[in-house]
Amino acid sequence: MMLISEGYKELLRKHREVQPMWGAGGKRHIPKIQKLVDEHHFESVLDYGCGHGVILQYLQAPLKAGYDPGMPEYANTPELPFDMVISTDVLEHIEPELLDNVLDHIQSLTRRFAYLCVCCREARHILPDGRNAHLIVEDENWWLDKLLEHFHTVDIGWRKPRGATVTFYATP
Repeated sequence: MMLISEGYKELLRKHREVQPMWGAGGKRHIPKIQKLVDEHHFESVLDYGCGHGVILQYLQAPLKAGYDPGMPEYANTPELPFDMVISTDVLEHIEPELLDNVLDHIQSLTRRFAYLCVCCREARHILPDGRNAHLIVEDENWWLDKLLEHFHTVDIGWRKPRGATVTFYATP
């Protein structure tokens, strides 16, 4: 199953040459994620689209792993499911024609719970080919419907003002 095209992978590499810290965010999610890990006793956590692995550096979990096909150090595709899969500010960057594949992949790696944070507006970054870095700009209802095609249950966990960013809680 294709998750990213070679052309897009190369485009991301070029963008990171110009913006080396792109993909180094996510720290704002750590308190919420850590609370979920602690409350539900998640033993294993996968950060899907982990970028530079910032969340992994701070997250306390017995087993934690990262996956990001655009980062050589995290490019190995995980095969075993994790208690919790997190994906923050990733899904809107997926090539639209591959989004269903990626969501199927995330669902297959999720044993108990998924924490999926999506930005619903254009990004500040422009890719080297002139496109906005958010390849998919849709509202929270569109994302809710799309996630329900791949997960058994999906709830809106929280949203930033004006629906700019929405976090969904999903179960496989």
